[in-house]
Amino acid sequence: MLKRMENSDITEQLECQVRNMLVRIQRVEKVGEEDVVLAQAKWRTLDILVLPHSIIFSDRDGVDEGEGGEGVEGGDGGDGGREEVYISGESYIQHGRVDNLLWIQAIPKINTRRVYIQVSVEGERTDIENIHNALSRFRKPGRKPLLVFINPFSGTRRGLEKWKTVAGIVSGSGLEYKEIITEKRNHARDLIQNMDLDLYSGVVTVSGDGLIHEVLNGLSMREDWEERRRKFPIGFVPGGSGNAIHCSLLYQQDEDFRDELLVSSLNLSRGVSKPGDYLECETEEKSFLSMFGVAWGLVPDCDLGSEVIRWAGFLRVYIWLLFRILNPTFYRGYVHYLPLQPDTEKPYPLPDIHQPVPKHWTSIQGDFLTVYALRQSWVDYSTQILDDARLDDGIIHLVIVRVLSRVEMLNWFLGLGNHKDTNHGLTTIIPVSAFRFEMENINDPLTVDAERLTCKKVQGRIIPSGLRLLVKEDTQENQVNQENQENKENKENKENKEKKEDKENKNTQENQENKNTQENQENIDNLR
Repeated sequence: MLKRMENSDITEQLECQVRNMLVRIQRVEKVGEEDVVLAQAKWRTLDILVLPHSIIFSDRDGVDEGEGGEGVEGGDGGDGGREEVYISGESYIQHGRVDNLLWIQAIPKINTRRVYIQVSVEGERTDIENIHNALSRFRKPGRKPLLVFINPFSGTRRGLEKWKTVAGIVSGSGLEYKEIITEKRNHARDLIQNMDLDLYSGVVTVSGDGLIHEVLNGLSMREDWEERRRKFPIGFVPGGSGNAIHCSLLYQQDEDFRDELLVSSLNLSRGVSKPGDYLECETEEKSFLSMFGVAWGLVPDCDLGSEVIRWAGFLRVYIWLLFRILNPTFYRGYVHYLPLQPDTEKPYPLPDIHQPVPKHWTSIQGDFLTVYALRQSWVDYSTQILDDARLDDGIIHLVIVRVLSRVEMLNWFLGLGNHKDTNHGLTTIIPVSAFRFEMENINDPLTVDAERLTCKKVQGRIIPSGLRLLVKEDTQENQVNQENQENKENKENKENKEKKEDKENKNTQENQENKNTQENQENIDNLR
């Protein structure tokens, strides 16, 4: 549920209020490609408040403190309990009108969870027309279709099933799409290099992090890459095992992981794009891009080794990890990094990979359990490595775990996800702008975006805000917080300006007083 607004805020922003309208709020239980299945619900008498950025359905005058939405959850309109539902641009799907009847489909937050609902409203024709016109502002102008790549074999092989749910909502919003089911490794990469992308408004992957890697690198091989990366956004539908990039996006959007398909639907349907960072990497033999990160040691060992138990989903990695703790292996080599530079808005040049790193880089030699040049805050649905990482923060988070005893490894394993404690000092996390890993053994487990990589050297740098990501609008609460932050900054700037002016005036006054004193002294001296 969006944070409730104070009555004073409602009064200031209220455009109109329609009292005692007949309203029925139904949960959408099943989404098909052409129709939906609705739960049973009773008609109720509610007030409708129209604000610039949202429409509120409320069973009482104004808006109170606390949480609502019991009527939607109950399916039958509840038992007279408080009901408040906010529909705003970030949750809107579609609406329509027939005479004095209006219907709306949306996916608002109710009690912190996303709920797909259909709201039916019956009333006077003029009132219905006013609400209809207010809802029309949430509609997006006509968009070109989305290009959708689906990997049916990723993760637990439920990609097609998940896409069917998302596709039903996307179609309902009026957005068309073209599906391509991948048949082999690098299929999407090879296709997107030569496709006419002017036919589409963006590209979507239905898979895990590997297909995102394919699409991103396929785009980078195009002659128009520099232009495309700034205006051709990438969207995600989770279809893999860990879905690290999607989990990190959900976390940044303050969404529940259990609502991932509903949020994916909004991200694709709403047509908003925001900047995201990526890594520009190279080995001795090739160059490539990454959105997730480069891992060396235990983590990729478990990721690659557990492929034989894909049926276990993202838990397969932890099963393998526990086995590896009983039979530990450590990996010898160098970790070099360029500490985070003050200007995070521009990329810093990488050194020649065949030459030593520059002297202003930091180097660590030794045995490591695992090392990660990480871009995302979550690595799967259960493990959050970083607390405040964002998809556009301009930072590579270098995660280093050195040699541990079996007991320490067990504590590290049990502490995975406890990002605020960094596992009792067993893990070091360093913000950097560039990195290089040098492995003594070319067969050491190494991955980029959870895909196998074989080399003795790999290095990379951050490209800040280098591409666009398909997302929904910020929630009303985030907009309010952003406005409050802007107001706070403006206030601080004003206060600083006033302080500066006061200081300048004071200095001017002191200078004038000193000048006057000096002149008086000179006059006295002259008189003498």
